[in-house]
Amino acid sequence: MRKTIETWLKGYKLTQEQAVLAQLLLSLASEYDGKPTVQVGAEIRKTRSELAKLIASETEDVDPLAEMLKRGQ
Repeated sequence: MRKTIETWLKGYKLTQEQAVLAQLLLSLASEYDGKPTVQVGAEIRKTRSELAKLIASETEDVDPLAEMLKRGQ
């Protein structure tokens, strides 16, 4: 699992907060590779989801307020 996550992370330049979550995710993956448990699997899923949301939010440059103000003109 760790290799899969490392491959996924290769394409991203991570912020400090994202890098901390990535390290946590990699540690969990290493633990899961050694001894897979449901609890660790659940933590991996939760942490990966949180990291994916942070990564996705970095790529959106849409300002909804600016769009609303443009409509009024």
